[in-house]
Order: sequence, then structure tokens, then C-alpha cells
Amino acid sequence: MAPSTLTPIIPQAGGAVFRIEAGVPEVLLVRARQDPSKWVLPKGHIEPDELPEEAAVREAREEGGAIGNSLGPIDPVLTFRSGSERVRVQYYLIHSSQEIPSPEAREKQWLPEGEAIQLTSFEDSHKLLHRVFSEIRRRATLGVQSSREFLIAEYEHLAASLLQNEESAEKRVTFLLAVAAAAGGILGFALGRDNGLQRPAQQALVLG
Repeated sequence: MAPSTLTPIIPQAGGAVFRIEAGVPEVLLVRARQDPSKWVLPKGHIEPDELPEEAAVREAREEGGAIGNSLGPIDPVLTFRSGSERVRVQYYLIHSSQEIPSPEAREKQWLPEGEAIQLTSFEDSHKLLHRVFSEIRRRATLGVQSSREFLIAEYEHLAASLLQNEESAEKRVTFLLAVAAAAGGILGFALGRDNGLQRPAQQALVLG
């Protein structure tokens, strides 16, 4: 049997980096190193001492100058030829929190969904970008719902606390009124005409 001439597939990691600009999600594209006429998502080799997710964050910083946190892997995994290599790239959704000039001096663009898809050349990239923007919208919706639920929970907690305080205050007032009524009855009895107390003693009792 003739030996296989197929080139081995090399695993790589890439970053689907996004930011929110004026309420609109944008994704980061950089010029490809092998063919600068093409625009791609940042990607690259995985170093021996790092996880694929770490490699994706590193490549986003090195190629696009985007510093951020990974929110996890995103499908589909893309397999294609990059230069002389066949690669399989797992992309990770990365939220950019800071931007610096590209350490590799790559030209880059932040683009909304329609423009990003129009600028990229490959059908697989289009599918990935659709998935990326769909996931961004899903997370944004979850964030709004979580904020709403948090506010409702805080309101209910505040209302319960106010009600509890009101009930406690009502109990304290009732108790004080009862004590005042009892003290008034005792005082009235003690100050009656025939109680035998001298006036200085009566004054001292009232003050007490």
C-alpha cells in the first residue's frame, strides 16, 4: 500500500473578538498574513505550554491588539488550508475590554455583522460570523433579563424589610401605649384626693 500523501491537520485556536460600540456589536477582522488581500479572524498555533483557549486570547492580542476575556468556544470548528498547512481551528468568543496597536502591525477593522460577512471570503467564515453575532445577541438578552430579575428581587427584599420594620414599629408603639396607659392609671390613683401624699411627694411622683 502506498503511503498516505495527506498533510496532517494541525489544531489551532482563534478569537472571535467583539465589542459593543454605540449599542451595536462589532467583530474584529485582521488582514491575513499569507494573503493580505483577505480579511480573517485572528488565529494561530497553540504553544506546547498553553491551552487552546489561552492561545485564542493570545492570538487576539498579538494579531489584533485586542485584550479581553474568553467567553468559551463557539462553533463551527473550521478546517481549511493556511499556507502550506491544513489546520482545524477552534474559535473562542472573546469580549474585548482594551485595545492597543497590533504588535504584529496587522491592519485591522471593527465591523458590524453585515459588513464583516461581506468582507470575508469563505462560506465557512460566514457561518461562523452568523453564529458569533447570534451568540452576542443572546448573551445581551440574558444580561438584560438578569438585570431586570436582580432589580425585582432587590425591590421585593426592600418591601419585605419595610413591612417587617413597620410591623416591629407597630408592636413597639402598642407596647408603649399600654405602658403609658398603665402608668397613667397608677398615677391617677396615686394622686387622688384621699391618698395622703403631701404636695412635694406628688410633684416627685409626676416627674417620675
